Order: sequence, then C-alpha cells, then structure tokens
Amino acid sequence: MSSSDFPPPVRRYLRAVTPVVTGLMLLVPASGGAQIVAPRESAPVTLGPVSLYPQVRMIDSGKDSNVFRDSANPQEDYTATLSSRVMGVTKFGPNELLFSSGSDYVWFQRFASERSNNASYAARLNLAVSRFEPFIGASYLVSNSQPTPEIDARVRRVERAAQAGGALHVADRTAIIASARLEHSTYDDDEVFRGVALGEPLNRTGRIFSGGIRYELTPLTTLSVTGDYGEDVFPDSHRRDATSYSINPTLEFSPDAAIRGQVTAGFESFRPKDEGLSERRGAVYAAALTWTMFGRTTVGLQGSRNVGYSYLDSEQYYLWTTASLDLTQPIFGPVDIVADVEWDRLEYLSPTGGSSLSGQRIQMNRGGGGVGIALGRGVRMTLTAERTIRNSNFDVRQNFRATRVLSSITVGS
Repeated sequence: MSSSDFPPPVRRYLRAVTPVVTGLMLLVPASGGAQIVAPRESAPVTLGPVSLYPQVRMIDSGKDSNVFRDSANPQEDYTATLSSRVMGVTKFGPNELLFSSGSDYVWFQRFASERSNNASYAARLNLAVSRFEPFIGASYLVSNSQPTPEIDARVRRVERAAQAGGALHVADRTAIIASARLEHSTYDDDEVFRGVALGEPLNRTGRIFSGGIRYELTPLTTLSVTGDYGEDVFPDSHRRDATSYSINPTLEFSPDAAIRGQVTAGFESFRPKDEGLSERRGAVYAAALTWTMFGRTTVGLQGSRNVGYSYLDSEQYYLWTTASLDLTQPIFGPVDIVADVEWDRLEYLSPTGGSSLSGQRIQMNRGGGGVGIALGRGVRMTLTAERTIRNSNFDVRQNFRATRVLSSITVGS
C-alpha cells in the first residue's frame, strides 16, 4: 500500500509527521504537564507506610558573564542556586498516593534584585478498581525565572494545574484512556519587560481534554493514540484566545528497555478566535529519550515543537522548536565526562498567512561540557563551562552572548 491509497487528510498527516519520526529514530540506536511517577529504587528514608526520596543540590554555583542577557553592557556576577526536593510515596494495596515538594534559592553576589525563592508542589492519587484505573492530581508552582527564550528576564509567575482521568482495560493489552486538565497561569502585576506589563498579554486559563486508546506492543513498549482538544483564554486581553485540535500517537518505553522515555509525533490545528488571524496546521512533537550505548555511554535526547504565546501585540504567536542532546562518558573509576548542546528557535506566525511564518525569528544555541565525579553514598560533584549565543533578525536587543563556569553538588536520589 502506498501513501496515495489514503484519503487526502491522512496523506497530509503522513507528510507532516514522517520527517519528524524519521529524524528522531535516526538518533535512537537500534537495540527511550509533568506527571509524578514513583521512583523504582528503594527509598532511602521510610516513615511507616511513607517512602521518602530526598535530594539536595547546589547547582549553578559559579560565574555568569552576562547576568541580564544584555548585548550592549554585559554585567558579570557570582551566582549559586540551592535546590531541595523530596518525593513521598504511600501504597495501600494496588493504590498509591504520591506527593512532591521542592524549593530553590537563587543567590547573586552583586545584584540583589536578581535573588529569588522558587517553590513547587504536586500530588497525585492513582487508584485501581478492577479494570478501571482512575487518577486525580494537582500542582502549584511559584517561580521567578525566565519563562521562555523570548523573555530574557527573571519574572515572577504562578502556575496552577489540576488533572483527572483514567484507563479502562478492555482487553489484556488494550485500554481506553481519557483525561481532563485545567491550567491557570498569572504574572505579578508589577512584572514589566521592555515596557510591556506581562500580565495583560500572558495571564492565561487553559482547558485540555484528551481521549484515545493505549495498546501494549511488547512488555517494554506501549503505543497510545489520542485526540486532544485545548482551549486557552486570556482574561485580561482576549486577543490571544485560541482553540486547538490534535492527533497524537505516542510511543512509551519502559525503564527496563534499552531505550527509556517516550516520543510523541502528532498533527495540530491551532485556531485563534480572532477572525482576523488565520489557522495554523502542522506537525507538533515532544520527545524525552535516554539510552546507553556499548554499556557505558549514556545519551539523552529531548525535543519539542508547538505554538507559544508572545508578549508582543504585533506578533502574538510563535512556533517554538527546541532540541537538546546530552552525553555522559565514564573515563575511569568514579570520573566521567559530561557534554550537552541545546537549540531553540522561535519563528513568529504570519498574522494572516495561514500556516506561513512572518520571517521574524529568534534563535538561541547553548553548548557546554565538563567533568563529573561520583563520590559515593549518593553524592556527585560536577564542574562545567557553557556558552550561550542568541540572535534575533528583528530586534537587536535580543542578541547576546554569555559564558558561565559552574559547579554543582548533588546529594540524594
């Protein structure tokens, strides 16, 4: 059977996703809203029925050559981030309750205005009722960080989300799945970037409904195909209100497989409610894969492509494509070499050109590497250097170069 045997909508979908899937599979050796998942290893701390997985990290400790991402007047400073996390798991029969809590304290020596405290909380209840497995969860985040590559400033925002759904097993390897998710994102009233108060264009309430089927291809690989409907409302300025429809096939690999993680390659119809703006139709994808080559080299691949919301009233939407690759190569004993590269591209959508782009774009490239040492008892130390370059073809204020030399220490799982 050739592609010409399919109806026109299916042929358009195949043409859109085939390059995406092919490109991702070429990077995978032939032999991998955030969901809380219980760790597989034994808990280091147990309090009765509760298993706790704590972690403390000193990250980003070092020197930043361009704190404010300014091309004309770069300012350097010493910085450090102290991060703490804990996950708790309680099992009662086939059911489980998971919760996580985390906080980050970001410190700068000279620029006290850039210091901040960030916090995140999440919980999820997974139930098993015969063939029906419902779940419910919620998350809360307060952050003073850069939200997207477009906004190169540390701004305070609060994100809340609630989700519910379930899986109904209709056969040994087949289940019907469905979920609903509510999101609410707000910026502080005094957060301003390049003269624009961010709350008005970016405060958002979203609803996402998903339904489909999941099939266990092998004991280590699961295929799911879902249809999703999303709706975003901007209560302070309805110019960005939009709906989206998408079809999303997803391959998920077990932690015991040679490849771990999941990859989604789908087709989306993004429809602004403003009749003066055209619909955007095209491929979207998300990947988070990890695998080990030759029993030694660990490779991680992450990437995504979707529509994002701009703070600029002249543009409003952009197509955000991102990809990152990281490697860990043992050298001798507890010492290994680490390296990573990241690529981000924001391409602004043409206001009236259908799926076409306006030609305005921002591109950011980052690369780095260093040395890691496992000190035993769950303690790891790394020393890295990284270089970031960003260029815009329509706003020279977006251009910058920055170098950071950093160290980190991790304690715990």
